[in-house]
Amino acid sequence: MKNVLLGANTAHGFVSYYDQILVPKAKYLGIIKGGPGTGKSTFMRKIGEKIKNEGFALELLRCSSDQDSLDGIVVLGQGIALVDGTRPHIMEPRYPGCQDEIINFGEFWDRRGICAHIKDIVSLSGEISERYGRVYRLLAAANQLSLDWSASHAQGLNTKGINEVVQRLAALFSSLPVEEDGKERHLFASSLSPKGTLHYLESILSPLERVFVLKDTYSCCAHKILERVLLEAKSRGLFVEVYHCALEPERIEHLVIEELSLGFSITCAHHIYTPEEAEVVDLDRFVDLGQVKETSFLNSQKETERQIMAWAGSELATIKTLHDELEGFYFPYMDFEATDKLLERTVERIFELLEPSEVPVP
Repeated sequence: MKNVLLGANTAHGFVSYYDQILVPKAKYLGIIKGGPGTGKSTFMRKIGEKIKNEGFALELLRCSSDQDSLDGIVVLGQGIALVDGTRPHIMEPRYPGCQDEIINFGEFWDRRGICAHIKDIVSLSGEISERYGRVYRLLAAANQLSLDWSASHAQGLNTKGINEVVQRLAALFSSLPVEEDGKERHLFASSLSPKGTLHYLESILSPLERVFVLKDTYSCCAHKILERVLLEAKSRGLFVEVYHCALEPERIEHLVIEELSLGFSITCAHHIYTPEEAEVVDLDRFVDLGQVKETSFLNSQKETERQIMAWAGSELATIKTLHDELEGFYFPYMDFEATDKLLERTVERIFELLEPSEVPVP
């Protein structure tokens, strides 16, 4: 199963691409509403298993703050998805009743039982919100150091060599006719989590027949190359999955073009993954370190960035503990027999819409 993220904890706060859940086609989107600990993730996981057992390929939308939890599932090639539509990635139906529907778990809880813990719920929710604020301030500080590292090493960049790489990669599309702009879908492949920075690159890249890995230790040019590759691919009418940096989401880190079984990936300190038989493009050779000033200071600065990222990760681990405690005020008051019946009705609804799959199951 393919694993991706539609949201991430970044230097700009929580960034969500949940409006990209069903691109380019959409047939059914179930938006689940409910509190913490009400079984939304388990509900989606059980439905996903039933769909997978019938031979359909799935995309699992992982939670950036708890990688053991799901924020959604997509049935690949079918335009069908389920998603957790609660904070921080609030979603509402665009076409309610015909394409989108709300699946309301609030129908199955004991409100009086939950309200008996209102003081604890308000207190925990407030502390979680405050700690997320700290996480984002830490990530913003780390990002400024990262950007300074990039800008400082760009002083020694050989732009002629970079342009040659761009031309080489753009030539991959030269046999395709120029058409109207293709489409793109925006996601994340990694995110800072309570367990540190985790990525799902293996599930994204390993099925592809050809992958180019851009080695950019100094983070000063690879994202610019991918921007130009994206423009070239779109000019040929291709559909491109665009994966953004989880620290600085304005930067592109990976591109996937499924119809060509082709991918492009940046390897850096936060995620090092090179598929077997990938073609490695060493961009470090285009950086003349002799022109980079104060390298010892920059190396010390990079170590400070790692420490700040570790502090942010530790804070997310504390938030996870608090969230687990918050779930304890909801879980005992849920009617899970009722949600199981809802699960069966939802499965029937989805299976009515499934068509013979053209997407190979790994």
